[in-house]
Amino acid sequence: MMKAAPHNATDLHVAVLGPMSLDLLELGPQRHASLPVGYPAPIISSIVSGYLDEGMRVTAITTSAGIDETLVFANGSLTVIVVPRTGPRSALRMFATERSAIVYALRGVQPDVVHAHWTYEFAAAALDSGVPALITVHDDATKVLRYCATRTWQDPDLLDRVSYLTLRALLDSRIRYRGRYFSAPSGYIANRIQVSNTRQVRVIPNFLNPDNLPFAVPQVDREKTIVTVSNGFRGRKNVPAAIRAFAESGLSELGWRYELVGAQLEPSGPAEDWASHHGLDARVEFVGTTTYSDTLNRIARASFMLHPALEESFGMTVLEAMALGTPVIGGSSAGNIPALLDGDAGILCNVRSPEAIGAEIRRLAGDSMLWKSVSDTAAERATKRYGRDRIVRIYAEYLMDIVCEEQRGPGTP
Repeated sequence: MMKAAPHNATDLHVAVLGPMSLDLLELGPQRHASLPVGYPAPIISSIVSGYLDEGMRVTAITTSAGIDETLVFANGSLTVIVVPRTGPRSALRMFATERSAIVYALRGVQPDVVHAHWTYEFAAAALDSGVPALITVHDDATKVLRYCATRTWQDPDLLDRVSYLTLRALLDSRIRYRGRYFSAPSGYIANRIQVSNTRQVRVIPNFLNPDNLPFAVPQVDREKTIVTVSNGFRGRKNVPAAIRAFAESGLSELGWRYELVGAQLEPSGPAEDWASHHGLDARVEFVGTTTYSDTLNRIARASFMLHPALEESFGMTVLEAMALGTPVIGGSSAGNIPALLDGDAGILCNVRSPEAIGAEIRRLAGDSMLWKSVSDTAAERATKRYGRDRIVRIYAEYLMDIVCEEQRGPGTP
């Protein structure tokens, strides 16, 4: 029997493919104890929740290390399928094992449309399945590869990373050629990517999930703490410049602390080893990877966030800080960061310069009126421009457009 065509977005059965935080999905507390690791990717989990709130039926498909068979969890309109992740070496075969497992799952559940994230194994599986697919491009694979490759002379250990990124860039190129429907979270990424066989790339920004955010802390109750959240230390993450800026700002002598949260920022990790070697570790707390809720609470308690990254395709942690009223210092040419912080919603500077960062650190720490102005402007912008319900509806409309166009046939007016 032929499947009935959906009449509107609430009738859609959408499969969401990508890395996602499984503990944030709506499976009920009794299921969370048995969930595998998944990924630290709350934005994709929030998209799943948003689609459910719109009345859609959702199948969320991701991969996880530490399992050797596909796992299925279900709760009402949500089904979660987790397939085994075979590790970085799977890139040598263009993630063939993961792709085939995802395609098998898709053919079993028969969604109306797929929403795949990143232009790698998840997007490839979506296109392999033959189901109409929207692909959200979250980064510029060629630029990431180029940036890493130019630094191998400084760090020979990056050679393995370059090999991996080369394979991912090849897959990214193939996805752009094969795909038809794309979105990007920012104009910065949309302007950088080139796709074939498609008329446009729609810009649909990331959004805030109010269910995940803690309460904002009043200015008077904030700790004398600066926080950086970064999954990485060197290269584009530029954390050494931030550590040096804090050390040279003089704020540690006034009782301020600097918290570093994320991968490679853990105790005895690369960041602490570097800071200790250079004598720059005074009153720096190396937190490392922690839970999503703990990270948000740290941002909410801090006096401000320092975001030293040289490039961001969107800047989700920056947006979360804005929503929590935590002023952000970010890079004036760091991808999408100027668009987020433009118009007094944050402070922009040359983050390649520890001196420039240090000057803004001292200015923000010593000016309560500036702090209040930036905090209020940022929170208002985050709420008005990046609310979840509005942006999820934009995605839903695009998915419905895709389904309708595929039913008419490509090129039919």
